[in-house]
Order: sequence, then C-alpha cells, then structure tokens
Amino acid sequence: MNPGNVELGNGAGLGRVGSRGGAEYSNTAGKVWSVYLNEAEKQDTALAENWKGDAEGILIFTGLFAATVAAFIIESYKQLSFDPSAATVQLLGQISQQISALSNGTQIPAPPSCGDASFRPTSSAIRVNILWFLSLILSLICALAATLMQQWARRYLQLAQSQTALHKRARTRAYLFEGVQTFRLSQAVEAVPAVLHVSVFLFFAGLVDFLFSIDGVVAHAMFGVVVFFGAIYLLLTFLPNVRPNCPYRTPFSRDALKWLLFSPTAPVLLALAGMNQLVHSERFARAHMRFHIFVQSSLWSMSDAIRAHQKEIEWRALLWTTATVDDDDEIEAFVEGIPGYVMSGTSKGALTIVEHLIHSRRPSPFGRHLERLLMTCIPEGYRSASELVRRRRSIICLDTARFLTGIYFASFSYSMFGFQTWRAVNSLKRDEDPVVAINAVATGALAARAYLRAIFVGGAQEPEPAQTPQEHATILAELVAAPWLQDSAALPSLAGCHLLVLHGLLVGLLPHMRAEDVAPASFRAVWETLPRLISKTPHDALPERPLRAAFLARWAEAEDLAGRTAPDIRWESVMVSGSEPPRFKRRVMDADVMPPIVQFMSMLRPISEALRAADSVDTNVTSAGPTVPQQVLEQADQERSLSADASLTTGTP
Repeated sequence: MNPGNVELGNGAGLGRVGSRGGAEYSNTAGKVWSVYLNEAEKQDTALAENWKGDAEGILIFTGLFAATVAAFIIESYKQLSFDPSAATVQLLGQISQQISALSNGTQIPAPPSCGDASFRPTSSAIRVNILWFLSLILSLICALAATLMQQWARRYLQLAQSQTALHKRARTRAYLFEGVQTFRLSQAVEAVPAVLHVSVFLFFAGLVDFLFSIDGVVAHAMFGVVVFFGAIYLLLTFLPNVRPNCPYRTPFSRDALKWLLFSPTAPVLLALAGMNQLVHSERFARAHMRFHIFVQSSLWSMSDAIRAHQKEIEWRALLWTTATVDDDDEIEAFVEGIPGYVMSGTSKGALTIVEHLIHSRRPSPFGRHLERLLMTCIPEGYRSASELVRRRRSIICLDTARFLTGIYFASFSYSMFGFQTWRAVNSLKRDEDPVVAINAVATGALAARAYLRAIFVGGAQEPEPAQTPQEHATILAELVAAPWLQDSAALPSLAGCHLLVLHGLLVGLLPHMRAEDVAPASFRAVWETLPRLISKTPHDALPERPLRAAFLARWAEAEDLAGRTAPDIRWESVMVSGSEPPRFKRRVMDADVMPPIVQFMSMLRPISEALRAADSVDTNVTSAGPTVPQQVLEQADQERSLSADASLTTGTP
C-alpha cells in the first residue's frame, strides 16, 4: 500500500481498506470507543447524580415552603372580597345607634351603605396577595420541574446505554450529549433553584408589606431582618466573581457580574444596531440555518439523525476524549485502538476524522498523548514505566506512529512528530529489546522520509511557533545521521537530499532571524552537524532547479539579515584537497561567543556560491569526466583557499 496515494478528502478509500482489514482490526477498533465510553459514563453518572440530588432537594424544600405560603394566603385572600361577618357587625351597630337616638329623642342618623357593592380592597391587600400568589405558583412550578429533571436524567442514561455494540453506543451517547449541550439542559436545571429563590424573595416582600398594614413597629423590625439577610445574599452572589475560589455562591453568581455591567446598555446597543443590520448579520444567518437544520432534524428518528451527522459526531467524540482522558493506561488503550478504528471500516470517513483529530488544534492533543506515552518508555523520560509495561507500550506507540505516518504521508506535519517524540524514538533505536529497536528504526525512517518530503513539497512552510531553532536543527541532524540516507536509492525522486536538509534548516532558521531571538547555545547542534552535511552533499547529483532556486532565495534573505546583525565579523572555510571533509577555522573569536547567525552563514556560503555559479552554466552531464557542478565547486574551493592564505599572510580581513 502506497501511503502517498490514500484518499483523504472524502474517505472513499476507507471502504476498500475496511473490507480487507475489518476482521483484523475489529478488536482494536473497539478500544478507541471503550476509552470514550469509560470517560463518558463517568461524566454522565456524575451529571445524572447531580440532577437527581438537586431535584430531591427542590422537592423537599418546595413541599414545606408551599405549605407555609398557602397558610398565609388563606388569611390574606379574605381582604380581597367582602366579608359577610363584617356586614353583620355593621348592621348590629346601626341598630344600636337607632335605638339610642329614639330613646334620646334625637334625629336618627342616616344608615351607612352596607354590602359588597361599595367594597374596595386596599392597595396593600392587592400587593400582598399578588406577591404571595406568585410565590406559591413559582414554587409549584419548581416542584414540577424537579420531577421532570428526574425523568430527563433517567431517560438520558437509558438511551445512552441502550445499544450493545460499542461504536453504536458511542455514537448514540455523543448525539445525546450534543443535544444536552445544544439545548442547554444543564443551564435549565441550574435555573430551577434560581426560580425557587425568587419565589422566596416574593414571599418575604409580601410578608413585610402585610405587616406594615397591621403594625408599623413589627413591620420595621422584620424589614430590617430581611434587608440584612438580603445584603448577605447579594454578597454571596457577587463574591465568587471577585474571588473565584470562594465556596459560597448562589444560582445567580455565574452571570451576576455580566447582568450588572451589560444589562443596562443592552437596549441602547440594540437601538443603535438597528433591526436591518440584525436581520442581515452573519450571526442571524447562522442562527437561522441552525433553526432550519433543527426543524428538519426533528422530523427524523434518532438513528437517521445520527447517520446523517455521523462523521461530525464521531470527530467531536474523539476530540472530547483526547481533551479529557488523563490516565496513562487509558491513553495507551486509545492510542492502540486508532489503527483499528481507521482500518475496521465501521466508521465512514475515519481517515478524515483522525486527520482532523491530529491537526485540529495546536498543539495537537493526540500528538501530546503519544509523546507522553513514549516519554514513559525511555530511561530519561519523566515517568518511566516498568519493563513489561514499557515494552508493550513502546511497541503500541511505535506501531501507531508508523501507521499514521504512512497513512498521512502526504500531510505529515510537526503535530504528528514533535521534538520530544523524535527524541523518544531515537532513544528506542538503541533499546536492548530487538523488537522495540527494529520498530523504532522503521518508524524513524518512515517519519524522516515524510519530514523531508514536507520540506521539499512545501518548502515555504515554517515550523510551528512552539518549535525552537535548536529543536529544528536537532531533528534535521538526526535525519542526516540516519543510515538510509547513505543509500541514494532510498530517495530516487529527491536529488541532493542533503541540500534538501540544509534548505529545511534555513526554513526553520529564518523566522527566528527575523525576530532576532536566536541565542548562541541554540546552534550547537547546527555547528556540529554542518561539516558532516556539507561533506555528504552529492555534488554529482545537482538538485532540481526549483529546489535550488528556493534555497538561494532563502539564502539571500538570511545573508541580508546576517549582514545587518553583525557585518564586521567574518568566517572563512578552508577546503582540504582530496576526498576529506572540509574543515573550518576561526579567525576572530571562539564559537561560543560568536553570533550564531554568522557561524551558520559562513558555513553555508561555499555551497550557496557553488549553486549560484551552477545557475549560470550549462548543467548537461557527459559520460566522461566530472559533472559541471563538481567542477564549479572545486574551482570555488581553490579560490577561497588562495584568498584565505593571502589574507592570513597579509593580516588583512
């Protein structure tokens, strides 16, 4: 199988791959989903327990609180209607007044109006009853919501665990969990206690108003108590926004500061924005599209919806797994299952899903997990494992890394093989276990070829910001030291492979030269590697003109940057006659205190001059005699040697 020919865009090749290797990889593919389901079940269980606990507490409090409010309402609602007993008392008083007037011979007073036609409830009675009835209704709504919360939790767990096959159960759970997040079920559950708190506040407000209509002294005393505890409640609401580690919080704590700062300005902003901009805005268009998709999806069954969005659901599930899993054993099982997941054929578009999983974030969570496992397999790692675990884990990580490098050979990047991963693989090449050593050599060789191809095809791309010049140079030094580079047949399509490495070194160096953040210690690996690189550069195999032009273009920029950095310091190289490698002599000061950019530029100057000369002559090669590039190099070397000897004799720079 040629990894460079794998279809990445639509996953069309996955069906053919899965048909050949489905039986072989079905067991290992399940390990990916088993890791996901283990983490998902932990979170789902904790989430459901929280919902059930909140619901039980709400039901208990609501039962007691609603009974209390109902007792007060029984007394307060009477103030809203005419009281017949009060009318009886009024009639008896009127009869007593008439009898007294007759006995005294005075005029009989006019009888006052009696009945419910003239009755008008007081404003205080109206306010108190509004507040208390609202409090009772909200508390009963909270009780109903609590019972619904228990039902939602049971249904969620039941549906998430309804499938028997691991990959189907994982898809179902991911689909359900996405619905929980999309419809903000957790926020809705958190809102129920907030509504219950509001009902308590309404009851206290009505109680104070009720007492003011009866006795002012008692009302003022109760009003002071309510204000005191209300201030404490406000303090507990805003304190977590000032001190995040504060354990005291209320249901309003999360959004309290946002409401305080932005709520008064919201109407003004909406008026300034205008409805026309709102309707034609990109945000409104996205919301409309989501609503349209929701309306269509609501007409489907759950299996149809999962099937329609299977690729996105699985990618989010795997990305969530890489972001949450933290145990080494679980990471090992996940890494081991990746090849089986890709090759089993149970997932449509698995090639694209895993590629997005590797390149979706910087740094890649999957690359970080692979690096973490490999670092436990080497003696200098930060958490070395036992021998049996180390051997098994080494083989698993190397097999997965080699598999991914082969599958994604055309899209190889630093996200897959970082500096620490290279370090671990190179250390495992010297392992005492021959199986581990052979796997490390094979993995390193394939990754090195992919690395060189990435430089050759996309030479303009630069290393990731997290990669230092020293790491970039060390990786390239390991590539040059690899035994497969000595065989020219290993790279039949790449002529001048060592110049390719030099070109890659320039690509990695230029961003740091532009930023002027290069330290002398960063180029120790470059200083030790360049003589070997230059001595192995095949002069009889001139690289293709595009690569030569790319190298010279970057060389010109680097030469300009180096000249502006330290124009007064010069280095010279002395080429020894014969087949010996070139030697470099220092003319001004020691290498440790020399500007590293000048060191690097002086070493590469002979090759750049030879390539410039090669661009101006005919590169046709005859069967007899040396090639034109070799002649140009020898002539340039002789001229430099003569000029160096003359300058040493005269003492001129």
